Parts: sequence; C-alpha cells; structure tokens
Amino acid sequence: MDFEYRDAFVNRDRLLIKKIITEAQPKFYSFLKKYGANHLECKEFFQIALKAISENFIFDTQKEVPNSKFFNYMATIGLNKWRTYCKQKSREIPTLDSSFPDAPNDDSILKDLIKKEAHDTFMQKFRKLGADCQQLLWYRIVEEKRYREIAQLMDKNEESLRGQLIRCKKYLKKLLVGDNNFQIK
Repeated sequence: MDFEYRDAFVNRDRLLIKKIITEAQPKFYSFLKKYGANHLECKEFFQIALKAISENFIFDTQKEVPNSKFFNYMATIGLNKWRTYCKQKSREIPTLDSSFPDAPNDDSILKDLIKKEAHDTFMQKFRKLGADCQQLLWYRIVEEKRYREIAQLMDKNEESLRGQLIRCKKYLKKLLVGDNNFQIK
C-alpha cells in the first residue's frame, strides 16, 4: 500500500499537499452537498477536515491510511464535523433583539413587552429560565410551532411538553411580575 498522502502531512510537503487539495476539493464539495451543505459550508468544512487530518497524522505518525482510502477518511471527518455543526445550530435559540417586529396576539406578556419597550428586562428574566424552557417558549410562542413539531425537535413526549409549557409560562410570569419595570395585565 502507498502512504504518500499521509507522509505528505507528516513531512509537511507543500507541493504534495497542494496536489491532494486540488484532487480532493471537488470530490469533497460534491460529497458534502449531497447531504445538504451549501458552498460556504463545504469550503469551511473542507478546511476543518484538512486541519483535523493534519493533526491526526502529526500526532499519530503510525496511522495507516493508504492513498486509496484517503478521500473516504477525509470525507468521513468532514461529514461528521458538519453534522455536529448542524445539530448544534438547530438547537440554538435565536435571541430576541430590539428589531423583533411582531408578537403573537395570544400572549399578553409579549404584547406588554413590546408596548413598554422592556426588551432588556424581559431578556434578563428569560435567561433565568432553563435552556429547555427557553427553547420551548421560543418554538411555541415566537415560531408558533405545533406541539407535534416541537416534540420532534426536542425529542420529547408531546403531552409532557404541554405541561412543561404551562410551567415555563407561569415561572416566566412570576419572574416578570417581581420586576417593577414590567406590568402584566
């Protein structure tokens, strides 16, 4: 078996690494795009995969990855890192900012918040909620998702989410009522 690619990273052979990049980049982009990555993500995760491979080979010079399996090795690293990124990105809760234009009609807390421009106070209290409560309130009130969708996103039982939503709203209301700058009708 030929370990020329591995040796290029271990010995930091710039010409051979450039050749590897030229050969692997189009394949990698095409591979990652099949999974739904856009061009910028392909570019970023190609670099991340190259860096990871370089570190792997430098710290483990005995790692045997023949040239014939090099692309598969690189694609697997890139795909796993991209999937981790997507998973984290899907769990992030967007933050409310002062340009938040409209609130659901059925929630008086958010109506009062926007009317009184008490965004900072609200965010301070909102951050005191646990991550699950924040995520649940965001999905249900701001994004107006159905319980079934939220249950799938949060990987929880639909019925338990209903009870949790009620508890989260009560706790948020309790936090907001204790603040003199915020009044709930």
